[in-house]
This record gives sequence, structure tokens and C-alpha cells, in this order.
Amino acid sequence: MWLLKNRGEQKIPWGEWFWWLGFPLVNIFIVWGPYWIWNIVHDQPSWWHVPMIYGAIFDTPTYLQWIGQAISGLDMGNSLSWFTALVRVLHDIFPQGSISEIWLMTRWLATTLCLWTMTWCMARWVGLGRWPARFFALSFWLSLVLVLGMRPGVFSWYLPFGFLGITATALTLAALAKKQFYAAIVWSLTALIAASVYGWFLFFVGLWLVTVWLSHLINYSRKFFLALWIFDSCLIAICLPFILIRVIPTAQWSLFIDSLERFGIAYARLPLISNSFIAMLGWLGLVFYLNNKKLESVQWAWIALLLSWLMTPFTGVYIHNDHFRAPMVMLSWISLAVIWSHLSEGTVLFLGHGTWVRRWFNYLPNAILGLSAFFIVNIVRQPYAFNNDFLNVLHLSHWFALAVGSWLTIRCRSNLNYFAPKVFFRGLLLGSLLIGGVAGVAALKLEFFVLAAQQRYQPTVDWINSNVPATDVMCTDKDTANVLAAHAGRRIYPAETTFYLAESSQDVFRRIVILAGVYDFFGAGQGETLRYLSKIYIGIACDQFGWQVQWLSRLGFSEAKIDLLRGCPRQEIEQRIARAVAAAEEKKIDPVQFELMCPWIVVPDEQRPYWNIPAEYFELKLDRQMSIFSRPN
Repeated sequence: MWLLKNRGEQKIPWGEWFWWLGFPLVNIFIVWGPYWIWNIVHDQPSWWHVPMIYGAIFDTPTYLQWIGQAISGLDMGNSLSWFTALVRVLHDIFPQGSISEIWLMTRWLATTLCLWTMTWCMARWVGLGRWPARFFALSFWLSLVLVLGMRPGVFSWYLPFGFLGITATALTLAALAKKQFYAAIVWSLTALIAASVYGWFLFFVGLWLVTVWLSHLINYSRKFFLALWIFDSCLIAICLPFILIRVIPTAQWSLFIDSLERFGIAYARLPLISNSFIAMLGWLGLVFYLNNKKLESVQWAWIALLLSWLMTPFTGVYIHNDHFRAPMVMLSWISLAVIWSHLSEGTVLFLGHGTWVRRWFNYLPNAILGLSAFFIVNIVRQPYAFNNDFLNVLHLSHWFALAVGSWLTIRCRSNLNYFAPKVFFRGLLLGSLLIGGVAGVAALKLEFFVLAAQQRYQPTVDWINSNVPATDVMCTDKDTANVLAAHAGRRIYPAETTFYLAESSQDVFRRIVILAGVYDFFGAGQGETLRYLSKIYIGIACDQFGWQVQWLSRLGFSEAKIDLLRGCPRQEIEQRIARAVAAAEEKKIDPVQFELMCPWIVVPDEQRPYWNIPAEYFELKLDRQMSIFSRPN
């Protein structure tokens, strides 16, 4: 079959040209084109310049704030890790580039590299030929990266490293099976280094490596010391952070732990059961149903990922399990490629043959296909993407891959001929394009709807960049803070990123109380915002574990016991909210503390009635929509 092997196939010059040159050019238009078109339609003087974006995909404004702070050389609590260096290098090369343009450059680099990296991983791990590997990689890219690649972080910057990490782990397993121990060491180190860019990749890859090396430690005792060294290294990489969280009592570490809690980490014991967890079980059932030794690496990977997802009962730490959805969707598409490859070779045995118990397994792929169809329909009818829940793109992508994998299994088991590669890949690409294309339209619609209103802040951003030192702190209302911090590269309270610095939660909350004495949250209709800022993310576990909480309540567990099991500090949250609300109602101003915290204040005209700014501040009227107050020197 022409798509399965590289040997003997003729090169397709136009295809190679498109792959290595055409796709990066197309991706430039995907990344930059919508903004260029918007500029031209709105008669912007420099249509190629993108001074400001909205960031329709969740968390994008937060990452823009970090990018700006990295450019300005501010402390970010190590939030961007070594990507800080990349951001600064790009800014040095393009010093006139805006924060938005620096992000778009990194987005283009990362999403282009993602496609190429996944292609290599498909070919190396699965053993596919060049073009089938490219088709699977492109299908994944269209279904997920086309939309979620609009968000910095895990779905753009980190994806190439994630693919490299999990593929290197699979190659470690293959090397150990061939008793190539030195090659296994190299691949293990490659996996750990690549996965280290994102902590949740590292946890999954490290746990997988631990089980791989432990298994071969038992089977190959003559390599005991070498295997033990690898095993211990992986174990330390996984367990050390959790050991440190519990045992290191230093003040600096205490500040770091406080910041982690504001990131959403909680101390809990309940495992989170969601539709992603159900999809993992579906993949496990499917890859074990296909009784083929060549699927061993995929089976092992899904077990390791499932154990990672269920880490909370064993570690006592809940880390918002959606962090494992990124490796899950990557592994889903790799598993689909593995299944397609081995089914097409006709070497797969099915567990459904033999005893009557095994014959029941004949229905397993049908059940998985039905389950996948149920979740796909449920996501699409919400309505998909146009409800602004873009995380559903990820869910739909991995359920679509599982549905295709189970359908292939059913067809092959029934001896139906479906392996017309061109037809199969056209259908796969079309389905992926529908997933990503529809969501892409919804994201761009939201992006430019908000961006039109957000343009009012551009003169303020320009003034701040020209007049406010990068080390100075500013204050404003929450919505204005998030916009200005994302485009001016300044620390502006109470923008999202100001809650993630390595400082105590008491200091963070004290700022909210001080601000509540000067800014009338309730008069401005921002009462819920005040409550949100008072508990920001420390109560994230209180909104999780929905059906588990219902069952525990029916079993007679008290609310306090349930909160303890799921890591919900309800009493602390209620105390914080009560104190913040009292400060807002009293309107008690601490002028000394306020002036230290807010040397600059940005006040949109419509917010002016809700500010009680001390008389010592000087006012500068920027335009008819914005004023800036500064304290006396």
C-alpha cells in the first residue's frame, strides 16, 4: 500500500515544497491574516501593525501580561520559565514590536513546529510512512491547534515538547525490549528534558518512565545498577515537588506554596471523574481489545496517564486535572494512528474470539463508538464553540479520534474493506477541519467583537509606555487592569497576574482590602468581582467533584467532611469575603498604604464616580475617556 512505507515511493516535489515552505506561509496568514484584514477594513494607518489583541481563548490575556512583564524585566514568579528568554530575544530583534506581535511570532513558531514535530513522532513511534504520518499530524493540528493554538502555553508553546517527551518515552520502551540499554538512557533523558517545560507533561512522562524502567529492572537484573539509577532519577523527578511542598519550612518556600494555592492547587483526597476520564477508559478498552504486542507502548502510556489523572488519592494534592487533558488528546491521536497502522497490516488479534466471556468483548468497540457518539452530540448541541467554551474543542478532538478508532476496529473485525487510504484520510481531514474550523470562526467572531471596543485603551497604553517607569505599580478597576497589563508590560493591580507572584496570600488579600476602601465595588456593580478577587482560585476545588459530592451527601457525610476530602477551604473563603465586603461598605481609606500600593491610578470616565482618590494625587486628563492620577513625588 503506497501510504504505508517510504521505500520505493516516488517523491512528490509539490508536496514537499508545500510541507516545508508552503505550510509556514499559510500559517502566517492563519496567525496574522485576521488582524491584517481587520486593520484594512477599519482604515488603520499601518495595516501590518498589531498593537493590541483581545485574546478570545481562555487565559490568553494572562499570558500577554506575563509576556509584557518579561519584556520589561519584572518579576513574574517564574511563570514563563525559560520562555522568558525567548520572549526577550524576540523583543531585542524586534524592539518596536508590541506585546501582541511578540506573542503572534511565538505562536507562529510553536504551531508550525508542532506540526513538524508530531509528524516525526508519528513516523518514529508508529512506524508510518512520510505521508500517512503527515496526514495524521495535520488532522490533529486542524482539530485542535488551529483554535487552541491561539492561546499561549500548553496548546502552542509546549505541544512540540510534549510530543517529543512522550515519543521518547515510547522509544525508551522499544530500546529496552531490544536490550539497547544505552539507547534507552539517551531516550529517557530526552523525554525528561523535553517534558520539563511543562510540569504536568513531566509528571506523566516521569511516571511512565518509572513503570517502564521498574518492569525491566525486574526482568534484567544484570543491569540492576544502571536500571536502578534511571528509576531513582525518574522517581525523584516525580516525587520531589510533593515532598518539598510538605517538608520544607523556609519562608521563601512558604511564599511559593501560597502562590501555588492561588494557581488552583488544593489538598484533597477525591479523584476527579469527568468525561475525559471516561474517554481514557474507552481508549484503554480499545487498545487492550486489539490483542497485539505492537500496541504495548500505547497500552502502557494510557495506564500511566490514567494513574496520573488519579494521583489525588495517593498524593493528597489536587492540581486541577484538566492539565492532563493536553497529553490525553495527543495520546488519543497517536493511538488512532497506531490502530490504523496495525489494522491495515492485518496482524491484529481480537479478544472477542474464544470463550463465551471473551465473546462478550465483541461488543466493546460498539459500546465505545456509541459512547463517543453520545459525547460528541452532547458537545455539539451546546452550541459548540459559539457558547465561548473553547475547551470543548479539546474534548471534541479526543472523542472524535476515539470514535474513528472504534469504527475502524468494528470494520476490520467484520472483515469489511475500508482501507482505501485516500478516502480515509480525506474523511479524517474533513472531520478535523469541521471541529477546528467552526470553533475558529466562533473565536474570531468573539475576538474582533471585543477588540473593536478595546481600541479605546490604545492611547492610554502608549502614554504608559512613554511615561511610567517599568518598575512602577499602577492601580485601576479589574477589567481595565487586565487590558492595560496585557499591552503595557506593567504590574497593574488587580490584574490576574498580580495574584501569582511569590508572596503570601495575606499580602495579596491585604491589597484587595486597601483597594476596596478607595474603589466602590458595589456602587460600580462589581460586588461579585470583589468576592472573586477575595478568594481567587484558592476555592477552585469547591466547584469540582460534582457527582461525588452528591453521593457522599447521600451517604451521610457532613459538608465539613466533604470539603476536607475535596480540598475546599470554605471557612477561610467566607472569612475573606466577609472582611473584603466590610472594608468596601465602610469605605475606610488608609492613605499611607494606598499611596505606597498605588503611585499611579488609571480611571476610565465611566468609573470616575466610584473612586474616592486622596486629594494629594495629581490628575492628568488623557482624553475624553481616560484620566491618570499620580501621587506627589
